[in-house]
Amino acid sequence: MKASRNVKLFTAILLIGLSASIFANGPKTEKSFQEKYIKGAEYALGNDLPSVVESSIFVSMEIKDRFPAQKYDHLINKLENLARDGQTVSIRYKAGLAVIYFNYYDLFKEIKIDSRENPDQYFKSITNKIENNFFALN
Repeated sequence: MKASRNVKLFTAILLIGLSASIFANGPKTEKSFQEKYIKGAEYALGNDLPSVVESSIFVSMEIKDRFPAQKYDHLINKLENLARDGQTVSIRYKAGLAVIYFNYYDLFKEIKIDSRENPDQYFKSITNKIENNFFALN
């Protein structure tokens, strides 16, 4: 009887110890950069509303500005598709500028994107920078 009681006590202590160690690790709440930003931006770029897509193009550029060293391959592919097959001329134009912005970020890194400002001014700044560099070469 005493041995059975000791086994039960040992089992209970073991289970409490294991559960405490499992719960101490807790659920992983920190999302990776890809899950937190890139997947959300890609999802928003696929929206049916043109205004949401245009805003998402700008937000994706703001993400690149904030985190320039991250990998953006999937997002760039999505932007390239929009530049080619976007629903409106404005989406195709802005997506094309965003692709250039991502691929040649060093050329535009002095442009600090701020979501509190008018997004169109940033697209215009990128266009001006492209034009100035093109004409400077000729």
